[in-house]
Amino acid sequence: MLKMVSKFFGFCNQKNRDKFYKSAALGVLEAMFTAMKIPAAFFAIKAVLDQSIDTGILLLVIGLMLISTLGKMTVNRFSSMLQTEAGYDTCALKRIEIG
Repeated sequence: MLKMVSKFFGFCNQKNRDKFYKSAALGVLEAMFTAMKIPAAFFAIKAVLDQSIDTGILLLVIGLMLISTLGKMTVNRFSSMLQTEAGYDTCALKRIEIG
């Protein structure tokens, strides 16, 4: 698989390769935002099991979920746009090169 990815990056010019690298880095950040839901679930379940649901825990869980969701949506938007631009531009340049 790494060999195939290496060939793919070799197929792109430097500008588009950089866009794909940025997109991969944003993918890691997106995974971190997705993982933020785990502590939110932990605090919610712990509060229910301890029967200590209060406003502070509720705001903490809602805050974590909100940050997670909004962060993931924002990062996903930029990551998808970078992938789309780089893929389209790479194909367009190769079509011009062939023509």
